[in-house]
Amino acid sequence: MLWWCKCTQLDLSTCHNLETIDLKFGEITLKRNALNGLAQLKKLELCWCKCTQLNLSSCHNLETIDLAGTFSLHDEGITLQPNAFHRLAQLKMLKLEGCECKSMDLSLCQSLETLDLIGDRIRLQPNALHGLAQLKKLKLEGFECKLLDLSQCPNLKTIHLCNRITLKPNTFHGLAQLKILNI
Repeated sequence: MLWWCKCTQLDLSTCHNLETIDLKFGEITLKRNALNGLAQLKKLELCWCKCTQLNLSSCHNLETIDLAGTFSLHDEGITLQPNAFHRLAQLKMLKLEGCECKSMDLSLCQSLETLDLIGDRIRLQPNALHGLAQLKKLKLEGFECKLLDLSQCPNLKTIHLCNRITLKPNTFHGLAQLKILNI
């Protein structure tokens, strides 16, 4: 755990046995490939760090990702490659706040149970949530998404959507487990 530290060009790619990374509130800049090859990594928490084109696809065992970028207009915060989440079949919780990802597709994250995407720099692909049968909690806030279809997420229990989301007409068909709907 590194909190309130200062480090530029941090590279953890040779720390092959890392299972948890918790970097918060410091002036930390990760190298582009800082997490490549961390196959044992299960939990990643980055808060107010900087990294451009972060790729997580080699972290096959990730179960929890919590990335809180920055909301400063003069600071790039965390940007993710569009394929950053490919091959993350074990991923159960994803929270992105203030990060940038243009063309996000999560359809290969078949174990995903909780998804929180917050901020205006996120763009979902049209079928980004297709086939997420384990998804139970969904929060989408602060970005525009057109024709969102949730009908292939049958275990959803909680949905929170902002007013910039447009839904397909039959998006709630098959959501028999739904208990909380906040639009």
